[in-house]
Amino acid sequence: PRRLKAALRGFAIIAFAASVMAACDDLLPAKATDLLLNLVFVATTLCMVVGIACAIARKSRLGWFFLLAWAPSLIVFGIRIARNLGVFGQSDAIDMAGFFAIAFEAAALSLGIADRFRTLRQLSDMEAAEREALTRLATTDPMTGCCNRTVFQAELSRLEAIGASADMIIIDIDHLKETNDTAGHDVGDALIVAVGERLCQASGAESIVARLGGDEFAVVLWGGAR
Repeated sequence: PRRLKAALRGFAIIAFAASVMAACDDLLPAKATDLLLNLVFVATTLCMVVGIACAIARKSRLGWFFLLAWAPSLIVFGIRIARNLGVFGQSDAIDMAGFFAIAFEAAALSLGIADRFRTLRQLSDMEAAEREALTRLATTDPMTGCCNRTVFQAELSRLEAIGASADMIIIDIDHLKETNDTAGHDVGDALIVAVGERLCQASGAESIVARLGGDEFAVVLWGGAR
């Protein structure tokens, strides 16, 4: 929520100022500045807890993750604040628990960040594969893998624009209907695919082979391929 974000920014500024004041204990009363700093820490922690609760209420899986990662630190932090306010006495165990809590939080957040990067990489790979598939569908004939009519026309326009000389060969497959009727459409399709493959193999680099539709192919040759 916007108000919560604004409150956290405000507490962050106040915490910075209170930290500077607490460091100047030779100029300012240490007890008052420490109390102010601890109260700001408490308010900031409560805002964090409310933020996590809002995320969980909105069914965000990240809310549960941050609650798990921060729970030990928040618990130890609360105990430290209580100690600073005089509820508990001084104990090295609290400080040691704080170090362990911070280590756990760092490890959990590192794993979370690594998982996030992995997810983003997977999404990026999926988008790249989808773009490649869409480009292939838009530029190739789905049966033979040759260029389609759109690429054929675009290539002719390109060659015309640069003033290049080119040869164009139009090829039909004879008796394809009879092949389909006698041997079946699967055999007829296999014949079309085989013709497309052999034309691509024979045409060379400076050429395109396009299936214009049905049993009709076009081969455009320029440069050394002529």
